[in-house]
Amino acid sequence: NLTRPIFRSYGPGEVDAEALVAGNDVLLFVKSVPKAIEAIKSAIASGRISLEEIEKRVYKQLLFKHWMGLADFSPIALEGISVDVNSETESLNEQLYRASLTLLQKNETFPESAKRVALISLFADGDKPDEGALNHHTLLKGALGEEGVALFEQELLGFYGERAHHLVLKHNEIEERITQLQTLIADSDEVILSIHDVKLKAPDNFGITREMIACVESVLRSSKAHLVFFGNPYALSKLSGLTDASSVLLAYQENRYTHKYAAQAIMPTKTLK
Repeated sequence: NLTRPIFRSYGPGEVDAEALVAGNDVLLFVKSVPKAIEAIKSAIASGRISLEEIEKRVYKQLLFKHWMGLADFSPIALEGISVDVNSETESLNEQLYRASLTLLQKNETFPESAKRVALISLFADGDKPDEGALNHHTLLKGALGEEGVALFEQELLGFYGERAHHLVLKHNEIEERITQLQTLIADSDEVILSIHDVKLKAPDNFGITREMIACVESVLRSSKAHLVFFGNPYALSKLSGLTDASSVLLAYQENRYTHKYAAQAIMPTKTLK
């Protein structure tokens, strides 16, 4: 958080007065309104900022509100407002996430006639619900089924049927299950490797462990593997051997929309819809 060093240098109220003196018109996330008022009054008394200057800024905000029509404000009926406001949200989300999918590389066609397809779900050491305001972009919101299988894999399992064999690997299980992974790959004609639960931010390597890096490189080198990456595109730079992949599909985020359309992009007889 970029504001943390500022809060460490100034106490509650003091930081708000300093922000006002520095030229800010609006003060957000005020920790103590009484202390902020007291500190601002002190800044006025000391001549660091004039009451006239503060009144000019207030007047500017009032002009903006007037321009927005708030001078003639009348309350609206709240009954059914959630439905009204979100009436087109589903359709818009569908369009945005469908258009966001990016095929970074395609050396081979997606598996169609393969007799045996290995679906490998690799989970990084992802964000936790209490670790940050932006982790909602990375958490598997609504994308996990009742049995903990991601919707992307559920779609593919339904499409390939008995030809598909699914293996879920968490970042801390790779070493103990490497033989199982190698056997599955050796017995399969095609491999679809999906990477989930990638952290949004760079610290901790986006949650991508050394074991994961080695695992991805080995899978891509030893098989005809299609890589589907649900996460921050910058995190792809942490992986090795991507040029060996039959294809690389970037889905950016983890949610039911990206999982649905990524699966449709992989399934050869499907069209994105």
